[in-house]
Amino acid sequence: MRLINKVPCDCQIRWHWDYYSTKDWSKKQQQQLDSLKRYQRRQMDANYVFNQVHGMSPISYPAHGVSIRPLQATKLEVDLTYMGSSVKIPIHIQQQRLPWLYEAGSGKFRDRVTVVVKTFLRYTNLRRLIRSIHEFYPGTRIIVADDTPNEFYKVIKGDDVDQFKMPNFTGYFAGRNLGLSQVSTEYFLYTDDDLYLLKQKSDLDYLVSLLDETNFHLVGSLQGNQTKTMGSIFNFKGYGDHTCIERKFGYHSEVPGFPGCFIVDMVTNFFIASTIDVRAVGFDPHPLLSIVGHREFFYSAFGRLRIAVCRNVVYAHERGGDSSFEDYKSHVLDIAEKVVVSFFQEDFFN
Repeated sequence: MRLINKVPCDCQIRWHWDYYSTKDWSKKQQQQLDSLKRYQRRQMDANYVFNQVHGMSPISYPAHGVSIRPLQATKLEVDLTYMGSSVKIPIHIQQQRLPWLYEAGSGKFRDRVTVVVKTFLRYTNLRRLIRSIHEFYPGTRIIVADDTPNEFYKVIKGDDVDQFKMPNFTGYFAGRNLGLSQVSTEYFLYTDDDLYLLKQKSDLDYLVSLLDETNFHLVGSLQGNQTKTMGSIFNFKGYGDHTCIERKFGYHSEVPGFPGCFIVDMVTNFFIASTIDVRAVGFDPHPLLSIVGHREFFYSAFGRLRIAVCRNVVYAHERGGDSSFEDYKSHVLDIAEKVVVSFFQEDFFN
């Protein structure tokens, strides 16, 4: 829209380019432009949608209305009178949203993706995961959220590994939130601690390229021996207070330009996603989701995030490994019993 009586802004402070050489500033501008394009591509904003209504008369008008900024005069050129008929156009008054731009650095995986892991007791598995990531993607930062009880807690040392000790038994989704809060890159990889990468099969750059070149917010991969399962799709049934969510394995359609990748509503616990968009959804730290709560995130993301899965990018999954796994199982069962009992006690809601 054409704003009335608008003049260019005149900042009286140093500009960004004052801190760069001519060559570095040109590179910086291109990186910011690329980041802006990726950001805008993922936005669900009616302003970016051309939705013109053409009826059986000469009247034509924008169906989603017009958005203008507060305290700004905007000139609208419309002529919508026809044989006594009238048309109402909604006017949306809203502030302009500022984009989130990220540094691309060298453009390598380590500069664009941070790994987030929630762990509990399974340190042998965690070390295997860390080794696999640094073998195939050296220099990648790994954030570990750890709520292992004090008597079993171990410090994980290593380059590019940040371990955060949480209060005992804080929970699964609380750990995801903590890890995500420490991410400063455009994308993050979430993985459980008992997963790890496979040589020549875990092509994470392919997942990043899908996010870069499409409007998807999140893309997952598959466990090595389950490449036919794909992801899950949701279907809402009923209406009002009698609504059910039906979940079944399958996909909606293939992602154009990315063979082997399909549009779904839910993927497994191994995915790369846009940091700012997943933060907007978040992970519910409710105590009932402290142990299991994977699909609840995707229920919250339904209608908010566009999700895909690529069956040609796979990972490995192995739960056991040493005696700590027995401790893990016994603690999980103990926590589950306490959580369920407390949920049905009256003081849980106070």
